[in-house]
Amino acid sequence: MSSCTYCHKPYDSLPFKCKFCGLQYCENCHLPESHHCSGLKKEERYKKLRGQYEEIRKKRLHREENIAPDTTSYFPESVFQKQPTYVNENTSSIVESKGWSIKNWITAFIVILFIASFLTNVGLFYYLPNHPGALMVAGNPKPVYFYDIDSSCNSSRSNINASLAHLSEATGVKFVQLPNPIALAVGGISYECVGTISSSPVGTVGEAEMSTYSMNLIFIFTSNKIRLLYDDEEIILHETLHMMGFSHRSDPNSIMYRFTRGYSTIDDDLVAFIQKNYVKNPLAYLNILTLNIICGLTLLYLISMKSSH
Repeated sequence: MSSCTYCHKPYDSLPFKCKFCGLQYCENCHLPESHHCSGLKKEERYKKLRGQYEEIRKKRLHREENIAPDTTSYFPESVFQKQPTYVNENTSSIVESKGWSIKNWITAFIVILFIASFLTNVGLFYYLPNHPGALMVAGNPKPVYFYDIDSSCNSSRSNINASLAHLSEATGVKFVQLPNPIALAVGGISYECVGTISSSPVGTVGEAEMSTYSMNLIFIFTSNKIRLLYDDEEIILHETLHMMGFSHRSDPNSIMYRFTRGYSTIDDDLVAFIQKNYVKNPLAYLNILTLNIICGLTLLYLISMKSSH
């Protein structure tokens, strides 16, 4: 015969089932207080916690949205149980994730850099004013050029630096030296001293090699290398101006004349053109950060994200 769960006496009548713990009791023990119901204690703790939570929510809404608190519950019981917001028990503060993560900001920054660099290259490539002897190539114009000097030019290093200082003083364009071969990797100019230049006609004393690797007309990588047979200032200036987008001229007195004449004076119209379109052109400053650098930053970012997982 069945008996009471609490006092273990046989039932005198039909048993009572407690709504809090779900067990059956006799007429004398069926009240939660009579059988020290464990479910009642859980319900009381739950109600207390819900009250504390509601108070915290009201204070936060009052502080952030200037809404006066009232006695109305903002969330029904079912919503309260599934609420993804966390409560700090020590400070009674609400902890929620807000805004973009660092990953989102870095991704957006790289995308903006890529778009800006691409548009800058295309805009400068197509819309610069025409100039006799100017041949705009990817990466030009810009007010700052990175360069490095190969170890083969150790004895010519001072001449190269002095020639670039002369060019900078005359035009306002800045030349920043980086360790070899970093400048070449980031789309700058790399100087190399050679004994012969077999790929050019006999008598060639310098060569400017400009390479652009593209995909669907988007400039991706540029590689600019100057090979010097001699380290005369005229030759260094001549080949550097090639890298800056200027071709040969027919004037024998021009620094850009095809043959060496012993002149190291930069043409006045070239100086004026460079100052206007390379130094004073705001769009040219966006061209300093080449797509080589942006693609490198993107690759490093993707590698770091992969290793973090």
